[in-house]
Amino acid sequence: MMNNQPLVSICIPTYNAAAFFEPCLQSAVEQTYQLVEILISDDGSTDETIAIAEKFAEKYSQVRIVRNAQKGMVNNWNNCIQQAKGDWVKFLFQDDILKPSCVEKMLRNCEAQNVQVGLCRREFIIHDDVPRRVRNIFKYRLVVPERIFGDINFISPERLATEVADQLPENILGEPTCYIFHKGILNHTDGAFNTEYKQVVDMEFILRLGLFRGLAFSSESLAYFRVHGKSESSANIKEDKESLIRSIAAVTGDTILFFHKILYDPTFKLVKEAMGEDVIQLYINQLYYSGCRNKGKKIFNHALEPIRKKYKELGEMDYSYFKYKRYKKLFRQWESQTRW
Repeated sequence: MMNNQPLVSICIPTYNAAAFFEPCLQSAVEQTYQLVEILISDDGSTDETIAIAEKFAEKYSQVRIVRNAQKGMVNNWNNCIQQAKGDWVKFLFQDDILKPSCVEKMLRNCEAQNVQVGLCRREFIIHDDVPRRVRNIFKYRLVVPERIFGDINFISPERLATEVADQLPENILGEPTCYIFHKGILNHTDGAFNTEYKQVVDMEFILRLGLFRGLAFSSESLAYFRVHGKSESSANIKEDKESLIRSIAAVTGDTILFFHKILYDPTFKLVKEAMGEDVIQLYINQLYYSGCRNKGKKIFNHALEPIRKKYKELGEMDYSYFKYKRYKKLFRQWESQTRW
């Protein structure tokens, strides 16, 4: 251990977290790195979340509880960052678990690579109540970072951009439980989590930070990500009638917006160069016109209304069967030539 150790804030945003909260908190207080605060930012829970948090706060002086008055998931993540006293922030989601050496090893890797953001490998705890389609995504289709980056300790901005561009729209970087970052990096990377997003928010954030000066990668598994029937990941993928608008906005809408940002936001210049403007625009067109075709133009445009109003290029898109067939054909041709 080095002298002048930095304080690390283990940030746990919560909302009705009681079901899996105790093992989550226990993993935080059992970290081998001792100079931590454990910040619980609660977003108006109505279950036993606060009672569990208070029990831990009475026993462990490093546990601190703040309230966020139901501002929503992403705003609560940002509240964690605002309230954190540490120079470094290590997220831990309410359902997830950190291995005991997680903070220490991730921090040391960042220091060794002289960067302000780090990523670690994670394992999955998948519950029986998860729909089969979602279960199969996590078991068989998910592209994990260790498969892409192997056991390297440093991922350069150029390598990061190239690999992300090759796998988009897949999230190859993982969830906030896998991140650690120095708060100072946010002054150079357009701030905290972008509240425009619902599903892609974590990938956009870690990519934005990593493109600044690269990131440290811990190929050792240091965390567990839990997937259950009521988790945000499961909810955003459901397609039943009740959740259709939410699903379109969170999954397809977020992806269209993300590609739009890559095309027009200089922050993602390296990714745009790796993909090519024509390919990015092809993705946007294929997602929009196939979405209108499969979900219905009226309901699809309703789900995308906020981003169509804000971004001129998206608002000017207008569905027709001819355009759907055209971009479907072009996208299949591109896939057959480059990805398969």
